[in-house]
Amino acid sequence: MARKKDYVVKERLNEQEKLEWDELYKYVRGNVMGYDETMMLPSWMVLRLKGLRHGKLYDNNKTKDYAKYPFSTILYTFKACTPEIKYVLDNKHFDNEQHKFNYIMKIVEGKLNDVALRLKAVQRAEKQSQETEHVEDAKYVNRFKAKEHKTNHKLDDLW
Repeated sequence: MARKKDYVVKERLNEQEKLEWDELYKYVRGNVMGYDETMMLPSWMVLRLKGLRHGKLYDNNKTKDYAKYPFSTILYTFKACTPEIKYVLDNKHFDNEQHKFNYIMKIVEGKLNDVALRLKAVQRAEKQSQETEHVEDAKYVNRFKAKEHKTNHKLDDLW
């Protein structure tokens, strides 16, 4: 009797996705959490970030994916939420790093679909503009004819 797999097999990241992941990781580490290059994000933070990509709380192979956001979309969402995140970090007290990061992730999760839809609209507009044939404007032919000016001779004798 064949045993059913308990996990979902994920595809590997291609080179572009690896670069996008690296950029997202560095942005979150430095700009969001305020860590420097000598510090790393804990593994649970990394799993939260990767889980965001698949529409899950944490990235794991035991549950199915509910979404598939590119890492670039997640990065744009973090950048779009930066003012709100900075305001919260300045005005709210957090007991620990986990509480702080989970709060930030809730902000980002709330805006993720908005940013994804905006990016799709931009891509669609770019595609339409590329597909539209640019027809050269026909040479402009001036069909305007100026009126013949009549000269008024009433004031000629004054000069």
